[in-house]
Amino acid sequence: MSDYINNHLQDINSDGEHATIHCGKWFIDNIAVERLEELRGFNDGAGLPLTNSPATIDDFRFVISNLQKEVEDLKQRVEILENEKEKAKSS
Repeated sequence: MSDYINNHLQDINSDGEHATIHCGKWFIDNIAVERLEELRGFNDGAGLPLTNSPATIDDFRFVISNLQKEVEDLKQRVEILENEKEKAKSS
């Protein structure tokens, strides 16, 4: 994510400092989040909750962790449904 932000920093900060590094941590305001979502094609409103405080790398890690858990849950549900489908076919 840091590389992506670095590569698009000019687009993100086109009218001010919306994504900055302080003491080795990224700080990203609401405008930067909106621009990152636009750049990545995430315009459905999902993602980080918008707050008055800038997002940090830890915020992104939290969101990624939750999404990974959701993916695993969905994989398990698909497997269960596939098993049920196979059982129904053989009955």
